[in-house]
Amino acid sequence: MADTIDKMTGLVYTDKGKVLGRKNFIVQADVSINLTREMVVKAIDEEEAEQKVRDSLERKYKNDSPYVEIVACWSPD
Repeated sequence: MADTIDKMTGLVYTDKGKVLGRKNFIVQADVSINLTREMVVKAIDEEEAEQKVRDSLERKYKNDSPYVEIVACWSPD
């Protein structure tokens, strides 16, 4: 009988019940973060407002290597 792996604990057992320990696994994962934020900023024009938001979000999520795309920008005034 071959070695068996307890799927809950990852422990490996021989056919005689001896624990061999945990096996190493190589796991690859793709993670992408999609967030939509609506922010209010004070700016002179639309271009400045977009740049302020882009800079703010890139700074906030810098560890996640963000790509910031402005999808809409308007002034209620």
